[in-house]
Amino acid sequence: GQPARAAAVLQPALARMNDSFPEYLHGGLVGLDGLRMIAMGDTARGVARADSGMRIVGGFGNAVFGSSISLRLAQFLAASPTTRAAGIERLRYGFQDRFEFTPIVQYDLGKAYEAAGDEARAAAAYGQFLRLWDHADSNFQPRVRDAKAALQRVTGEGSRTQ
Repeated sequence: GQPARAAAVLQPALARMNDSFPEYLHGGLVGLDGLRMIAMGDTARGVARADSGMRIVGGFGNAVFGSSISLRLAQFLAASPTTRAAGIERLRYGFQDRFEFTPIVQYDLGKAYEAAGDEARAAAAYGQFLRLWDHADSNFQPRVRDAKAALQRVTGEGSRTQ
């Protein structure tokens, strides 16, 4: 949420990188720098930079990019009409072995499918999220409420008069 502050930390750290640093650290920093660029409005170069960080660590399935960096990138891509298909693909296939991400990925897929007009897939994703997180901690209940409302929107339930 503070890309200018992130730049003040990332740029010097990246400038000091050399072959003695582990690839996962270098790739992670490059990925974060790409997200920083996106947050500052440089979308095309930011996505390319984040993807280059992913390549440094060996791809999307790497633990560094199977975490918050790749999730944020996939969420960003899925939120934009021009990159939504790529974001959906990353959400669908990039976290299959990361079970801790399953609920939030389903929520994000629901949002992306709904934005794309695919109500059936949106309903399935929101439904899966709710099955997994219906009794989530109180700090996550706003997402649960949002998913319930979205599920009603995409299925038309609750809008019918009885």
